[in-house]
Amino acid sequence: MSTALEIGTQLVQKFNNEVGEACVDALYADDVVSIEGQGTEEMPARMEGVDAIRGKNKCWYANNEVHSTSATGPFVGHRDDQLLSVFISM
Repeated sequence: MSTALEIGTQLVQKFNNEVGEACVDALYADDVVSIEGQGTEEMPARMEGVDAIRGKNKCWYANNEVHSTSATGPFVGHRDDQLLSVFISM
């Protein structure tokens, strides 16, 4: 099993070097949980499941003109199963 640091490092590298969907396909578990800083009724802050995350990504790219993206991190928590990466789209 990989550590959060190993997975987070792969996630940031893939995001910065490939299409964002490659991250989902390669690294996200079926029961992944994504938590944003805020949400709406149409796009809640907390989403669960890989299909929900794919839908969130599709919605984002369909409704925003993205000129560039970057990711930083990973920032690993005190437990082996916690990590945070910051993703920026412009």
